[in-house]
Amino acid sequence: MSEFYPISNETSEENSQEYPSFDEHRSNVEVPEHTPETEPGPKDVEPNNRQQEKILTYLIGVDPTLTHSKEPTLEDIINSKAENPIEAFNVDSTRISDFKSRLRTGELGVEAKKKEFLAHINPGTTAEDWTAIKHDSSLRGIFATAEWGDFSKRDDNELWPNDKLVDSFRQKYPTPLEYEPFIENFLNQIEAQNGPEKRVKYEQASKEFRAHMYGKQNEYYDQMRLLAEQQPPETKKASAPETPAEATPATPENA
Repeated sequence: MSEFYPISNETSEENSQEYPSFDEHRSNVEVPEHTPETEPGPKDVEPNNRQQEKILTYLIGVDPTLTHSKEPTLEDIINSKAENPIEAFNVDSTRISDFKSRLRTGELGVEAKKKEFLAHINPGTTAEDWTAIKHDSSLRGIFATAEWGDFSKRDDNELWPNDKLVDSFRQKYPTPLEYEPFIENFLNQIEAQNGPEKRVKYEQASKEFRAHMYGKQNEYYDQMRLLAEQQPPETKKASAPETPAEATPATPENA
């Protein structure tokens, strides 16, 4: 990424507000229950069978009783041109249902492998992606909160031309999986302090932010989430919850 642009001079009422720095002691705020309309999830993402099969191929692994070839590397799986990777890599299809369940429950080993898989995907973020973030006040607010813990820094023009910001962000959040706990806490604070309508606005902004910041990684992340969502309802209800994420500083009012 070699070309950067100054942020635009926005004059909206929202952008003209004064925002205090974050107070880390305000992070444990009671938040309302999610409604079906605001429940997070990849509801607008179409299944990509090829990407899903690559994910399952890596998580399940090659069945040694079905093949005499060496076990494929993660790079082999990601770079495969096969239309049906599960078949091409001789994956035991009888284990797919079990692994979909483990994707949902976060069983030991699965989360680490998901992160490893995504870490090997080149995001492919471009200068145009970074420009889109810089020119949108909501996306800048998400970035400023994640990077500096201070929502108000979205309006500090001196910070944004720095071409090292993307690298700094990715060190903190290498894949969407590391970003996920932060954004959920961010959205909870938005809802607690500004109401559900504002949360909905930032949920949409978060999807755009992920798409710009993570590119191809984000595509595979969405397919991982779809794989978990495709389980039968009774399996989901019996699933154990994910380990709670470490609290992130609260967002300011009037976001």
